[in-house]
Amino acid sequence: VKLSYALIAAVVVVALLISVPLLNTTKEDFSTYNTAWNGASDAKALASSDGYATSSVFVLSEIGSSRGGVLFMLNPNSSVGFSVSDASTLQSFVQNGGVLVLANDFGNGNAVLSGLGVSGEARFSGSLLEDNVSKGVDAAHPLITDVNASGLTAGVHELYFNYGTALDTSGNNVTVLARSAPTSYLVAPGGGKVNATTGARPVLATLDYGNGRIVLLSDPSVFINDMLGQADNQQLLTSMVANLTGGNTAVPIMFDESQRASPPVLSLLYDRINADDTVKYTVVVLVSAAFVIGINATALVRRRRKDMGPAPADVPVNEEAVITDIVRTHPEWRRSRVKRFLKQLQQRRRIRRGN
Repeated sequence: VKLSYALIAAVVVVALLISVPLLNTTKEDFSTYNTAWNGASDAKALASSDGYATSSVFVLSEIGSSRGGVLFMLNPNSSVGFSVSDASTLQSFVQNGGVLVLANDFGNGNAVLSGLGVSGEARFSGSLLEDNVSKGVDAAHPLITDVNASGLTAGVHELYFNYGTALDTSGNNVTVLARSAPTSYLVAPGGGKVNATTGARPVLATLDYGNGRIVLLSDPSVFINDMLGQADNQQLLTSMVANLTGGNTAVPIMFDESQRASPPVLSLLYDRINADDTVKYTVVVLVSAAFVIGINATALVRRRRKDMGPAPADVPVNEEAVITDIVRTHPEWRRSRVKRFLKQLQQRRRIRRGN
């Protein structure tokens, strides 16, 4: 009976570990595996709640077969580096009908645009966007109210930025969908205005790329957990997903984790196991078998010890019988002296055992 309960418990534990994302934890900014204020777990959950199949991309080459999919790349980390291979993969993905949503402020977004060969048409400024008039809690949290009506921005009237930047757009292929207020200005990373002139600046734009599209947003913080519920930030994500997929929930929604400084290794393992049912159920069977073997081995050892009887140290000793036997063997030894010696020996053993 005990073995049955132990086996059931083992199977339940293994099933939970495989089926529930208990290991998906990281503190990295903008990661969908970060459930804290600076993570993007809520953005991924929102897309899932709308019925879309969401996934995380740990190696950029994985998007190659996802034609027509949407890839969200939130502030790629400059310490990772955007390789030639990554650029080639991303080019093929978008040219064949995929969509790249690149939200960046002070990350590696311009390297991505250079790799795609469109840095001459649009770039991220790299300077802090501030506004002393149209703002939230302070000038570094500007409110974006100049939003053009489009499918991507349906229902969006105001965006709440959090230490974002602006876009430098010069290409004829670029369509600007949102601008900062005329009272906004740019500040150098070290402080001080880059340009004393205030003015509206692009913050959301799109450009066609082959058979696909590139969407640029100059503040990835719009989609972090702490900001998603502000103004119409959540509506922007919802409208983007609906528009870019045509409302087809079969279109994959992917979130890039390959450009993180410290990708969640345990989450990667979890995703790899769950990506293939054969692998998942093989792991369940193997771990369950290991539990069963371990339980049976433990039971077998216990049975053998029981069959062998108690260990010599555990056998109760009749002190008088021992003394009588010793005196019989050595009649010249006095009984009282032998008894005193045995007591001293017992005391030493207790001290050694910590008793």
